[in-house]
Amino acid sequence: EELGIEAQVGEWLMDVPQLYPDKRLRLEVRHITAWKGSPRGREGQAMTWVAADKLTRYSMPPADVPVVGVLRQPDRYLITPEPD
Repeated sequence: EELGIEAQVGEWLMDVPQLYPDKRLRLEVRHITAWKGSPRGREGQAMTWVAADKLTRYSMPPADVPVVGVLRQPDRYLITPEPD
């Protein structure tokens, strides 16, 4: 809604709870697998495409900070047994 696109919503990534004096919100973060339209900041916010490892260079709302941490993690981990 904030970007003016029609998104095809994919897998759940995380939830970010937000507490305000008068209400509670939950930001549900999901992967987007495709979209229609040209993304743009519809609420006056600036927008640019950047690699995940560069996201910390930008100021953003507090609710977005934990999302950046998750996006910067590898999408796969190799777990091996302990050596004998």
